[in-house]
Amino acid sequence: MVTVKDIAWVAGLLEGEGCFHLNRGRAPTIGIGMTDLDTIERFKFVTKGAQKIHKVEKTNSAIAQLRKPAYSFQIGGSLAIEWMMTMYPLMGLRRKAKIREILHGWKNLRPAQLIANKVERQHSAMIEIIMKARNISREEAEVKYLEILAGEIK
Repeated sequence: MVTVKDIAWVAGLLEGEGCFHLNRGRAPTIGIGMTDLDTIERFKFVTKGAQKIHKVEKTNSAIAQLRKPAYSFQIGGSLAIEWMMTMYPLMGLRRKAKIREILHGWKNLRPAQLIANKVERQHSAMIEIIMKARNISREEAEVKYLEILAGEIK
């Protein structure tokens, strides 16, 4: 169960390190990136996020190689909306304005767009499964998925 202390911790973390946006203009998203993996893991646990924590790839520059490893994590969709609405009273003016902007954009999505978003996520998930099962590239998996949809299973 999420406690008031957890909510305040997440709000403080996101006030300083978070990013609020509509991913691809449609899906509400809260993202965080930093070098403290333990903090990212706690954020994932507290928010009940299901996505993977991503290690940010370094560039080949000499300076980048000296930096600590960085990690990122996002929550999206209705979970992000729940957290935005829950934390809203605790956020500063700039974050509140961004949350209002996102909520307005999200509320104004047409039902057809919401359905299309869900179908797109399902297609993407199937492509990921094909990629892993056959150990092939995304492009090859997309072609195989289209063949399956067309009934041309080989």
